[in-house]
Amino acid sequence: MQQTTAVYLKALNVLFIALVTAQVLFAVIAYILKATGSFPGNTELMGIFIYFVPALDMVCILVAHLVSKKKLSLVDANNSLADKLNTYRAISITRWAMIEGGTLFTIIAYLLTGAQMFLVMMILMILVFLTLSPTVKRILKELPLSSEEQEIMNDPDGLIG
Repeated sequence: MQQTTAVYLKALNVLFIALVTAQVLFAVIAYILKATGSFPGNTELMGIFIYFVPALDMVCILVAHLVSKKKLSLVDANNSLADKLNTYRAISITRWAMIEGGTLFTIIAYLLTGAQMFLVMMILMILVFLTLSPTVKRILKELPLSSEEQEIMNDPDGLIG
């Protein structure tokens, strides 16, 4: 069964929105638990987390960027559009998972310590994640597509492979 560009993007966006929603819900729950005093903090962990969490977040962002860039450079321009888009989906999921991992750890650090620094960092990580939303423009920029494939991608009713 052939898929249209709009259906492909919708499916990718549903996954992206689900991942964002999970991060935001976890952050909100952590904030509520801390604000109500239901989850007491442990200031002893600050000695470790104050250095580890920012470093981990930066590493997650950097590795996500480098890995996705490397994998995208390996996409064969001679593959079919469907194969390229399947590869792109896998690369996107990997990229998102790396960023989300850093975000979730930052939320846990906030939950464990109650430090406002981690609250700010988790918001920043979610914002970084939001910059990676799947769009036709991003796909056209990142994938090696022929002019015919670019036309298909720009047409919501364009048939993919």
